[in-house]
Amino acid sequence: MSDFGHGTRLPGDPPSRPDDRWPLIQAAITLPLQAGSTGLAEQQLNRYRNQITDELLVTYFEGQLLHLQQDYDGAQQKMTEVLKARVERWVGGTLW
Repeated sequence: MSDFGHGTRLPGDPPSRPDDRWPLIQAAITLPLQAGSTGLAEQQLNRYRNQITDELLVTYFEGQLLHLQQDYDGAQQKMTEVLKARVERWVGGTLW
């Protein structure tokens, strides 16, 4: 990592922490979902699944994917699971 006394990262520097990759992983999954490319979205989700530390987020992506595949019952089940877990986390004092 390049450091000019301020912890500045330059393009091309390797990620210093696993969470530095999160914006790229998120984009790799969400962009195909937004474009309606179910095959690529599913491929990217499977590729990065083990690097997503919050299983609830995986469930959310799965719900979006099912919706695009027109499996509305499956999508509703996944999203209901996400909402219930979010409420439980909120009541428990954490926000996501």
